[in-house]
Amino acid sequence: AADPAAVAALVQRCAYLPLAVRIAAERVASHPHQTVADLVADLASESDRLELLSAADDDTMAVRAAFSWSYRALEPDAARMFRLLGLHPGPGFCLDAASALAGIPPARAARLLDTLTQAHLLEQSARARFGFHDLLRVYAAEQAAAAEPDHDRAAAVDRLAAWYLHTAVAAGRALTPTRAHHFELPAPPDGVPVEEFGSFGEAFAWCEEESVHFAGIVELARAAGLYEVAWRIAVSLLDFFLIKRPWRVWIDTHEAAVAAAREGGDRLGEGWALINLGEAHRRRGGEPELAEELFTEALRITRMVGDLPQQGWALCGLGYLDHDRGQFSQAATVLEEMLAVDVEAGYTFGQATARVHLGRTYRELGDLDVALAHGQRALEIYQELDDRQAQGFALVPLARTHAKRGELSTALDLCDAALDAYRAALDRWGQADALDERGRLLSLLGKDADAQRCWDEALDLVGDLDQQKADRIRQRQAAG
Repeated sequence: AADPAAVAALVQRCAYLPLAVRIAAERVASHPHQTVADLVADLASESDRLELLSAADDDTMAVRAAFSWSYRALEPDAARMFRLLGLHPGPGFCLDAASALAGIPPARAARLLDTLTQAHLLEQSARARFGFHDLLRVYAAEQAAAAEPDHDRAAAVDRLAAWYLHTAVAAGRALTPTRAHHFELPAPPDGVPVEEFGSFGEAFAWCEEESVHFAGIVELARAAGLYEVAWRIAVSLLDFFLIKRPWRVWIDTHEAAVAAAREGGDRLGEGWALINLGEAHRRRGGEPELAEELFTEALRITRMVGDLPQQGWALCGLGYLDHDRGQFSQAATVLEEMLAVDVEAGYTFGQATARVHLGRTYRELGDLDVALAHGQRALEIYQELDDRQAQGFALVPLARTHAKRGELSTALDLCDAALDAYRAALDRWGQADALDERGRLLSLLGKDADAQRCWDEALDLVGDLDQQKADRIRQRQAAG
């Protein structure tokens, strides 16, 4: 009997289309030495699926032929929309992305998407979101390659990449409106709708919804020679990545960004992409040597181009790694350099971040007065900037410093304030960190049941974001 898991995978490869499943079954039956799992492996490449899912004795029943009947019945504008959607790197897309690809107003795009949905060439998954079956996407891409002139395909990709860049920058501004690292962009090409977000929640929801496409769109832009657009898309998404921590997407997106910047000879872009990639590996844990290599190369490049805020962030990563290794004196030296660089640049957000890390480091060195001064000044800067997530980032280390001074009541109040700040920013890892420290403080006060509840909630929040953090919380629970 066939392996049920392999059968399920085969049906998925066939996009659940009855005709494709029938042809696949006939292929297995006619090849006695080929298993279902073998055919699943053969169908792993999307570009080969339509060829493999052809009935050898009846070409009119090939999946491609079945698709062509619906496609050829379309009026020209709808057929063009179908072809251009095949250039999108993912299985789903929103109305505005389709509008950008076709270079037409969203209202007109909506009518064409409705036509394609009625023809069963698209599926509508939400009010303004649509998607292909995998095989239909391959077919659409084939038709784009066959019927769209090279310059028209290039223009469509240019518009799509520009839409993602402008929307990613708009999302970043909505997520962290007071931070100074958001790019100023020229007006997008004609035919590209401009997205604006009215709230943090709207921007975060867009990022979550589109995150499955981020690496693909960066790679698509890179392959099209849009090198600067490619790396800027990735770098513009950093605030979302810091909050959500989607490790694979973060890493894949920035590996593509590094490649794009290098191919374009853009050292500024390479520096930013390397810093963000190093930060992903540092935060995920398990690869400190790789993170150090990325930060070191970024520091070399940023010193070469003379970008002071970039230098500060590269130094930040290196200082954090020294701290994690217990090399506190070395960490203090590196972080003091970061602070000096950001003071020279007039970059207040970077100065505050340097002070948070210096506070942590001097606490470990036993200089609690210096640690407290750095932590308090960092919090004041973040409050002046009205940056809620950053305030949470400053409050938890500050709580730990007060706790080390024996001021447990003050430390608990700071943890509660941090929890409120992180909740406002939808930062699950930050909430878990605040709850972890709150649990530790309650345990010190002998309130073991309350401490265990904090740690249980922290574990629920941290999930798969940070396995090392989860393990440390479980160790506290076992010891408490």
